[in-house]
Amino acid sequence: MTDPGAIALYDPGRFGHHEVMLPAIIDTLAARGRDVVAFGPVDGPAEATARASERARFEPVGPGSSDPPPLAEIAVAAAAAGARVLWHLDAGIELERAAPGRLALPALFIVHRPRLLTWRRVSSLRVDRQLPRIRRRRAALHGLGESGRVVVHTVEAAREVAGLVDDDPAVVPVPILPPAGGVGDRAPDPERLLWIGALRADKGAPLLPGALDRLDGAPSLEIVGVGRNAVDGVVEALRARRTIWSVSPEGSLDWSAMEAAYRRAALVLAPYPPSPELLGVAPTVHLEALARGVPVVVGRGLAEQLPPDRLGCVVTEGDDEAALASAIDRARGRIDELAEEARRAAAWVAAEHGYAIYVTALEELTARLG
Repeated sequence: MTDPGAIALYDPGRFGHHEVMLPAIIDTLAARGRDVVAFGPVDGPAEATARASERARFEPVGPGSSDPPPLAEIAVAAAAAGARVLWHLDAGIELERAAPGRLALPALFIVHRPRLLTWRRVSSLRVDRQLPRIRRRRAALHGLGESGRVVVHTVEAAREVAGLVDDDPAVVPVPILPPAGGVGDRAPDPERLLWIGALRADKGAPLLPGALDRLDGAPSLEIVGVGRNAVDGVVEALRARRTIWSVSPEGSLDWSAMEAAYRRAALVLAPYPPSPELLGVAPTVHLEALARGVPVVVGRGLAEQLPPDRLGCVVTEGDDEAALASAIDRARGRIDELAEEARRAAAWVAAEHGYAIYVTALEELTARLG
């Protein structure tokens, strides 16, 4: 493998998982003797991580996550800092704003949410208004092939993005951090259910209040998530039921709170129904739970992106409140067996989604950029 020299990591810090993603990537690269330049907004995760690392230095770029700088500016700053390649850790918004042409250095554009690169399905009444914007976006994305490669996390995402970029996107499985204390470091409450993330419709959040009402017994639901983009009425309906809240209104997940919640939970709920909004979305919560030995109730929207034999998982048989309640009750009825399956699934998650595997794949793609 050709040594790419110093690697520039740009992290706009938009999502809560980035506070652990960036340190994990830097640690993995450092263990391999790589030099790292971390870019991002002042006071963001890139600066905090670089300050704490002996193997990385920090360079500020851009005014902040609400107004990320153009790709060309990021690449120029990275080249000036001595890097020979740029890894953009969340490139969706910047790729939409990119101008065609060669950047100052080769780049990997890692896209976690492919729908930021694809237009939403529009009704025939809106096509005329949307078409000029669609054409501009297609023109912007074509031309990046001279500068780098787009990386996505699922085959479905590659299909969605194909045709918007010059080269077919590379598929690299989403990286999942192992639990801080190991898979067995848990003391679950048998009556504790857990929801992680935003209370959005495409994740099945509107099903939660009605499903809770249908359950046998009275388990509690802990919600560690974000208030932004919540479905109207869902938060109020859940507050009227037996719920425990740790919610950030601004959209940043607290990783330490998430780790503690995983340790407490008997069962994680991820009832994502089939939806165009989910095309290409990586099942991060499902995999994080299994990596920690926590069983999961999974909706049909992501049921194909799970371990062999669906170890540790119960899949809903429909997409309504009754189907979710039935799946939860089935899982609770065999929770010890599911927990043992989830502990076995943790080994599969580590083998398929570990950070060392993720970084190796990015290094191999980097070497091909020349």
